[in-house]
Parts: sequence; structure tokens; C-alpha cells
Amino acid sequence: MKCKNLFLLCSFLVNCFGYLKPIPILDENKTEKLKQDQEFIFLDENFKPFEVKIKDAGKEILKFQQAKTISEKNSLAIYGLKLDYVLESEKIFLENFKSSSDSLYVYLNLHRLYYQLEEFEECRKITKEFFKKNKNLKFSALDYLQKRNRIEEKIILLDVISSESEFESKSLVELGTYFLSISNYPQAEFYFNKVLATYAFNKTALIGMMQIKLNEENYKQVIDYGNILEKEKPIGVKFTYLQSKAYFEIGEYEKAIKLIESSSESEKLDLEVLTIWRDSYYSIEPKKNLDKLKPYLGKLNKNQSFIENFFYRDSKLGKKNSDFIMYGF
Repeated sequence: MKCKNLFLLCSFLVNCFGYLKPIPILDENKTEKLKQDQEFIFLDENFKPFEVKIKDAGKEILKFQQAKTISEKNSLAIYGLKLDYVLESEKIFLENFKSSSDSLYVYLNLHRLYYQLEEFEECRKITKEFFKKNKNLKFSALDYLQKRNRIEEKIILLDVISSESEFESKSLVELGTYFLSISNYPQAEFYFNKVLATYAFNKTALIGMMQIKLNEENYKQVIDYGNILEKEKPIGVKFTYLQSKAYFEIGEYEKAIKLIESSSESEKLDLEVLTIWRDSYYSIEPKKNLDKLKPYLGKLNKNQSFIENFFYRDSKLGKKNSDFIMYGF
């Protein structure tokens, strides 16, 4: 009975896809990713992905054996991927892409397929083709990919549209921010420099460059980028930390203190900033009374034991830590 059912299923698949043939050898991990992927979009009234179980794919394919509409063919291709019909599904997605050239979701499905197969040049190719005709859909695509947390796909799109003047600044900033978030500092610096070449006072790019240079321990350049930003108020806690940290590391303790003390109250409610503030004072005067910092630690909900240790001299452990920092024993 099982053999008969299998034969019937195969017959239906022949009708659906036109023929059965072994696909070329693909990376097993890639085909498995396609089987498990729940991001392909069904073109029903909801236009959204939903969970497809592999065990149900065969039954679902049977419903679309006479697929005629774009929506039906799209569903057929999605279910086909669950059964390793990668080439056949690609063919259907491509046909839909050509015949429905203004459908964002048709484009996103083909893009998703190439992304999962790591065919990134194909991703770029169809992205250029689609948005050449549908410029008004760029922000809708970016918004959708962001909401679905498909960040790497969004980056591919941003990279493609970054060459267009009306999208250049936004795209380059987002690209730099993304590569900074994954600690790809050379790539982040590349994009931030492209931003600053045209928009020299872009806050995000300047802060990004400060982070990159701090990571490189190039404190002079951190300060140089910070000096450009310092004219823009309010700047935020990230700037206060980066600039004061650079001052501290080159021994400009008074400048670090001045910067922190001139910052807003909310910027002082940051443990990293408070640590630099404390260490800058202690580097000038090891026994300095820093009671004025305690209220900020209290607002950070730090307990008394933490506060005592934070100020070195207020506890035995603190004194021990202080001696180690000051004298190396």
C-alpha cells in the first residue's frame, strides 16, 4: 500500500513540476536550510510567511498540481523546496518574477532563495533589476526585512541602492552600523568614510569612527573625531564614554573629568562613564573624596557593597584593589 501511495505522489509531482530529475549536487546544509526555512511568503490575503511542515508538503503540492495563477505557482514552489525540488522551485520563482515584475513579495521570495543558496551575485542582480522599475518600493522592502530580522538580506539591498544619490547617505550609514555591530571594523570604516566624505558632520558615522579607533587604541584619532562632534549638543552617553576614555588613556585626566562633569545628568548614569570619572580623579589624587559620585551609583540600583568596592578606599577589598592598581602589588 505504501508503495502504491508513493507511486501516486510521484505521479502528481511529475504533473506539478513537469518532470522528475535529480538536482545537481548541492551543499547538503543549503538544501536543509531551504527545507527548514519559514520565511517564504505565501501570496494569499495576508502576504506573510507561516510554518510549513515537511511531512505535509507532499499533500499540499497535490492541491496545486494545476497551478495557474501567480499565487498558486508561488505556493507550489515553496512546497517544492520542502521536497528538494530546488531547481524546479527556482524556475517557478523566476517565471513569477518576470511575469509579476512589480510584486515586492515575489521579488523577496526569489531573493530569499538565492540568499539561502549563497548566490549573492544573483541576489544583487535581481535587486538591481527589480528596483530599477520599482523605486517606490525600496523603503517598503527595507522595512519588511528589518521587521522580519532578515538583516543580512537587508544589507545586500542597502549595498545595491547605496550608489543612488537619493539613498546614498542612509544606505551607507546603515551599512557602516551593521558591520560595526558584527565587529567587522575595516568594512565599517570603509562605509563610514564614504559617508563623511560627503556629510562631514554625520553623527552616526563620527561615533562609529570613534568606536573603531578606540578599538585600534588610536586615541588621538578618537579625540579628533570627537572634537568635530563636540560642537553638536546634545551628543549622548556613547560620545561621552568614547571621548573621555581616549583622554584617560593618553593621560589627559583633567580633560576627561571636565568632559564628564559638563555632560548631562543622564550621561553620568552610565557605569563605564562613572568608572572613567573615578579613575581620572584617582590618577591625579589617589585619596580623593568622591562622595559626589555615589548618588549616580544609587540611581543605577547598585547595592552598598558594590558602591564601597567601587570607591576602593571604602572597603578592605577596595583598598587591596587600589594598591594593586597604584603600586602593582
